[in-house]
Amino acid sequence: MNLAGLLALSLFGFGLKPACAEMDVASKSATALLPDLPQEIVRDACSEGKLTIYITIFRNNARFVLDRFRERFPCIAINTFVGTGGTLYERFSSEFRAGSSPADIFMNASPSFGDALAEKGMLTKWAPPNAGRVPAQWQRPGYWYAIALEEIGVGWNTEGLNAEQKLWVDNLKNWDQLPSAPFSEDAAVVNPRAGGSAQLPLDFFRTTYGDDFVKRLARLKPTVFDGINPLVERLVAGEFDLALVGLTSTFATQKARGAPLAWTVPSPGLAIPNFQAIPANAPHPNAAKLFLAWSLTEEGQTAWVTKIGLAPANPAIEIPRFPDEPAPSPRPLNFYNPDWTAMMKRRGGNAELFTELFGH
Repeated sequence: MNLAGLLALSLFGFGLKPACAEMDVASKSATALLPDLPQEIVRDACSEGKLTIYITIFRNNARFVLDRFRERFPCIAINTFVGTGGTLYERFSSEFRAGSSPADIFMNASPSFGDALAEKGMLTKWAPPNAGRVPAQWQRPGYWYAIALEEIGVGWNTEGLNAEQKLWVDNLKNWDQLPSAPFSEDAAVVNPRAGGSAQLPLDFFRTTYGDDFVKRLARLKPTVFDGINPLVERLVAGEFDLALVGLTSTFATQKARGAPLAWTVPSPGLAIPNFQAIPANAPHPNAAKLFLAWSLTEEGQTAWVTKIGLAPANPAIEIPRFPDEPAPSPRPLNFYNPDWTAMMKRRGGNAELFTELFGH
């Protein structure tokens, strides 16, 4: 054998052992965590060797989750594209219509987007073997499955409350108490045009309590923000003392940094599901199936939620907390179950009413 042949054989030999070792790790991980997942999916996923995720949530913190998956399935390299929910929806839709997309996993926090993609034939119809771990409210069977929930609550600056305000927040249990908040011109709210976390509360208020409820909220004359992050930053700075609605994950992130914040989740619970779906033209479909199924395991949901402040989609999962994290708020006993498609159709009218009443 000539030198070139020996070199080729040597390189092949050195390359083969890590590949076999990685496949062995992946197979054992799947057996332990996903015993009902066909082994051929794991084998073919390793053969594909790649996974591209269109991701909205966690942003920089996603590396923690992806690293955990890679520990279990080292045969798969992961690429991500991060954007807002609307940006990802438009990008993926355009790519799909053009005939191709690099996305293997489509993530979003707007179920109406997931439903629209399913109805247009843009999603693979596949049910993970552990799909039953997700409550029916947080999935569209065969198409998208929630891996975490963005809970919506009421937050306040603990350093700025007078006695009357403290008594009110201590006794806040239900959303219908909100218009009685003793925070006139000392509260803030997010414009519903900012996205689903602001659209859901307004739609819930209108459909559950009626427009008079929203008018009474407007009489508090809250400051209007175009996003939850700038609202919470100003809340932390003490420019006002109450956030009428906000993502508890955002409150938790600031609390972990030492901000004087507290919050509660009134009943019924309001939440937005962060979900995953597999595109119909996914270039690495088996890697996508493996990732989705892993994300629904207890380990996967724990990884998606830990140190982020979100809630697991599966209520039976108890998420471990880090020493520097605040104690989690009690989970709602029941969650409001909206018609996401109908809510999407109402969002224009909701936004117009908001502008009329809140002047922004």
